[in-house]
Amino acid sequence: MAENITITPVGSLTQGPTTAQTAINGNFTTIQTALQDVLSLSGQQPNQMQSNLDMNNNQVLNLPAPATNNSPLRLTDLNTFNKGGTIATVPAGGTTGQVLAKSSNTDYAMSWQSASGIAAGTNISITGGNTINTVTNPVFSGGVGTSTITNSSGTLDINNTGTITVPSATDTLVGRATTDTLTNKTINGSNNTLSNIALTSLSTEAASTLVGNSSTSVASPTAFAISSLSSKASPAGTDLLLIQDQAASGQLKQVLVSSISSAGSVSSIAGNTGAFTLAGGLTNNVNVLELNGQYTGYAISNCGLSASVGSNLLTINLTDNAGSTPSSNSPVYLNYRSATLATGSTTLVAQTGALSISTNATGATLGTANGVPFRIWVVAFNNSGTNVLALYQTVTGGSTPTAIAPLQEYGVASTTGISGSATSAGVFYTPNGTSLTSMPYRILGYVEYSSGLTTAGTYASAPTTVQVFSPGCKKPGDEIQTIYSTTTTNDAGTTSTSYASSSFTASITPTSSCNIIHASGMAALNAAGSNAVAARLIRGASTIVGADTVGAANGGVPATFIGLDAPGSTSAQTYTVQRKTNNAATTAQCPFLNTGATNSGALTLKEIMV
Repeated sequence: MAENITITPVGSLTQGPTTAQTAINGNFTTIQTALQDVLSLSGQQPNQMQSNLDMNNNQVLNLPAPATNNSPLRLTDLNTFNKGGTIATVPAGGTTGQVLAKSSNTDYAMSWQSASGIAAGTNISITGGNTINTVTNPVFSGGVGTSTITNSSGTLDINNTGTITVPSATDTLVGRATTDTLTNKTINGSNNTLSNIALTSLSTEAASTLVGNSSTSVASPTAFAISSLSSKASPAGTDLLLIQDQAASGQLKQVLVSSISSAGSVSSIAGNTGAFTLAGGLTNNVNVLELNGQYTGYAISNCGLSASVGSNLLTINLTDNAGSTPSSNSPVYLNYRSATLATGSTTLVAQTGALSISTNATGATLGTANGVPFRIWVVAFNNSGTNVLALYQTVTGGSTPTAIAPLQEYGVASTTGISGSATSAGVFYTPNGTSLTSMPYRILGYVEYSSGLTTAGTYASAPTTVQVFSPGCKKPGDEIQTIYSTTTTNDAGTTSTSYASSSFTASITPTSSCNIIHASGMAALNAAGSNAVAARLIRGASTIVGADTVGAANGGVPATFIGLDAPGSTSAQTYTVQRKTNNAATTAQCPFLNTGATNSGALTLKEIMV
């Protein structure tokens, strides 16, 4: 602050009072005016600066706090500056998300720039308790350099050598010391150290698998089963085995094949070592060697039968030797002749599942009679590679049999589906709805009802015998035993026109109540003149087996008789020859031959399998 004052000098008071007075008063007026131009301490009127105020590097002291827009701002006021006012150097404009940044190296040169424009190497410092307001989609990017955000109350360093992208969607940042669940993240094991990972946290694998690299080259570990590995037919002595040493608390160790003890194992077979090949009909079930049935010729192997009843129906099941349902581990092997009669080869059909047949409906007698013992045969047909069971009963006539149907395996046969109408002997009955034509079959066995059934076709009880067909087992029509008897006794004649017994008898003890007796014989009778004679064979007291009537003749007249009998018992059975004449007037009629003759009669009894 300065004001130039020009004072008029007063030369001498002696120059005259008026002149001196005028000069002094003029100087006072000049001083008064100058002071008024500089400051007014009384505050009665404002002082306006008409020129620059030069403080000559001295401080302006004791300024009051600013009260109006025109009040001066003190340093203490600037240190507590918070909002308000106008800074003319801040450029106008800008958009949401932009920041104020240096636009050049010139002092105070600033402009609005997008957040991505923060150059690499720029440091942003945050003092404790302060906040950087959220910027939409902030991206720190740039070339070589490191951008650091530093929090003075701790340290938060973001070292960026490329691009840091904050997701636009709402998300949560993961802290180093926080507990979080990562989703859709890939952790590179080569650049990270993973520790304390529980086995239960790993993905599950298939049962009985190992995890590792089983290949011959570098590869990622995978889960594999031992059975998937390639096999070595002849392990070398230097090959390694993995063992668990029970003497060392189950520690896993490796050993050489050559060091394995021969205890509990076979080191060689007939001097041969290494892997053995299954051939010549051999197969194996785990460590058990078995015949596979392919080389058993016309035989049947591992075959059994079981029988059960329910709801008055009979059911026959095919089983293995142990009585269990056939399976892939225990198949039943059936060899059949070719379906082409001109071909002599056999065909093997393995049964690896359940196979059964039922009488299907009450009344399926298969030709049996009430109260008469009987036997039902079980056979299997080869239906173009599929085993089919069938039932077969051989006796026609029940208690008075007239025929025995054959059962041979050397041909082919046709079948009928079983139902309540299955009432014929000598017919193959397959499951209901199944009829086969000209197919080969095999005999599997039979079931017996040794006392028969109260009502034929109503299977109210289980069979008394279940028999698997085996070597030595007779087939229907085969002879079980034979009794042969002759007589030379000359019985006296009879005057009776009714049959009279004689001393000519024979006895047989059947091995099964189901079997029948085939009886045949001849007796030489004496007839005279025009008289007729006759002979017959009876069992017990009255059951007639066979008879023959002979016309008039002189001398020995042969009478023959033949028949089938079903005694239905395993007790001894006695058969007797009886004779009679049609003329009771003379006692000379119907003796056995003439006096002194020999071989007057012969009788044959045969037990026949049915």
